[in-house]
Amino acid sequence: MEIQQLRYFLSASDTLNFTRTANKFRTSRQAISSSMQNLESEFGIRLFEKNNNRLSLTREGIDFSNRVRKTVKSFDDLSRDFYRYNSTDLIFGIDSILISHRTSFLESLEKYQDIPGGCLIKFSQDPYRFARQHVLERQKDICLLRTMEHDFPGCERVELKSAHLALAVSGENPLASKESIKVEDLKEQPLIVVGGHELRYQYILEACRDAGFECSIAAYIDEEELALDVVKHNVGVTFAGMYEHDEKEYVRGHYKIPFEDFRINIDDCLIYRKDSAKLKQIQHFVNYLKTDNHWESWNLKSYYFGKSENS
Repeated sequence: MEIQQLRYFLSASDTLNFTRTANKFRTSRQAISSSMQNLESEFGIRLFEKNNNRLSLTREGIDFSNRVRKTVKSFDDLSRDFYRYNSTDLIFGIDSILISHRTSFLESLEKYQDIPGGCLIKFSQDPYRFARQHVLERQKDICLLRTMEHDFPGCERVELKSAHLALAVSGENPLASKESIKVEDLKEQPLIVVGGHELRYQYILEACRDAGFECSIAAYIDEEELALDVVKHNVGVTFAGMYEHDEKEYVRGHYKIPFEDFRINIDDCLIYRKDSAKLKQIQHFVNYLKTDNHWESWNLKSYYFGKSENS
């Protein structure tokens, strides 16, 4: 028995048509038929039967199909994991909130291949809520996140850049007259969660609960620019960050107002498995990003960390 025979069988059990299975695998119908006969002979069971020229699975065939499906999935998972485990490349997940406004990182990643000790970096956009899971399951070697979270069990967290938390509000919002914001000011303010998941802002949301209220989440929006457009029309408020100073500032049609009594930062950071087989390569890549302004070159349009545009 070979794994390919099992793939043939699964396709045939789904389509109940040897010709369509043969076309899928670019082989002959006879090859599929012979493969099914060999499986039946090897296991001493009947997998298929014909009634009025219509193919169907036998009861044994149904049971065999359920078991084979699990076996093939386990084999594919094993192959994928060990390919990634042994590959010299790094698989890099980038938080969706970050990838949209960083346009120079491709050049930086390409340069990394050519430096001593560098390697190929394969990257993809990664939803925030799945980042830690993907790292722990070795689907990604390393992930770049924007977050207030500090605890990622099983993972190392490396801060690249940090900003003090602020609130972005429209000039029409009553909060725009304030020089600083208190946690209590969020009460009854519709909150736009940028980047798709409230875990990103868990500490400020917990502070609201400690103050006796739940933040009213109006929408989850992945794109930062779109969220700011919503805020501009005074439909809600969203969180931002202040890097260079902690004073109220006007940025692209919005006010960024610092929190008076809340000093937990929001960070751009990297997470990776503490026991990764590629730990030496990962640390080499992390050091590359942190030196010679490689990471700074990525920060082109970030509302969180960008300079203000005063009007």
